[in-house]
Amino acid sequence: MLQALRSCKLPRSLVLTFSNGRVWLTYRSRESQIIVGCRINRDPTNQIYEEYNLEVRYGGRAKSSEPPALIEFQDRLYIFWKASVGARPGDIVYTSTEDGQDWTDIQRITGFQTKSPPAVATFGGFLFVASLANEALPARILITSTDNASSWSSPTTQEFAGLPVAKSIYAPAFTVYGKRLTMYWSGEYDTVYTAPISVEGINAAKEPITNNVATYAAEKIVAGKWQTKIGNALVYRCEQQWIITTTRDGEISIATHDDFGTRSNLTDQEPKAKSGNRVGACIIPGFFGRRNSMPWTLVLVYRGFGNDSTLKELYITL
Repeated sequence: MLQALRSCKLPRSLVLTFSNGRVWLTYRSRESQIIVGCRINRDPTNQIYEEYNLEVRYGGRAKSSEPPALIEFQDRLYIFWKASVGARPGDIVYTSTEDGQDWTDIQRITGFQTKSPPAVATFGGFLFVASLANEALPARILITSTDNASSWSSPTTQEFAGLPVAKSIYAPAFTVYGKRLTMYWSGEYDTVYTAPISVEGINAAKEPITNNVATYAAEKIVAGKWQTKIGNALVYRCEQQWIITTTRDGEISIATHDDFGTRSNLTDQEPKAKSGNRVGACIIPGFFGRRNSMPWTLVLVYRGFGNDSTLKELYITL
């Protein structure tokens, strides 16, 4: 059942995560503000998110022309964004909090300028941040990492067997599959690629690296059936993964790694499940309202389609 949230400032794309027992989301508002929200209860009929407008704390430094990203790392919630508005490139900056009340000063990832939004992942005790190089699209995907959220490796590219250096038209997405950190990206509007990435090369990069060794092969999935201009959301649990795509006509579809050739069109099940933006997704243990019950629940939050600017929730039992 779809649920409308209490308020919305026309987010362009939403990102969700599950941290410290709560669902968190972040988005860029129509006024380019970086907004963070925390779901204040587990009642499925009471969809109220406590809102934190980072512009109130940081002023114009907490504004961006691109969607932010968030993730839990070492028991803290981190928010990343491109620190500029308009078409200008900007540094990737970030802040963190434990509870939404106290926030650290804004920090900058040195040597990483982009015109695109960041993508984030954690794996093997490291925090990874990726975005596109400051060049014409499709642009090279650059990835940096840290084990302390303070000092970062030099941004590196990824090269795969049988494929030139990975380039994309939008920020990549990450998941963990087969005990490897795996990246999804698209060089064209209708083709999605996936491949494990060379985390060893990224973590060890103290100087700029042009290309990592082409250790893995990139897999092309369902060419022609994944037409999207905004990218994909990925969630994973226990060696299972789900990919959620907003198609060019606004339909929201979902598929699993075991059968990318078969998509479930959520718009067929719920006519209002349409959006013009990327969907935010996360997995929580149990159902809303029943802590630690099984099975788990996939939570989707998205902006409506067309003139419908409200935020909506959709729950899928896994």
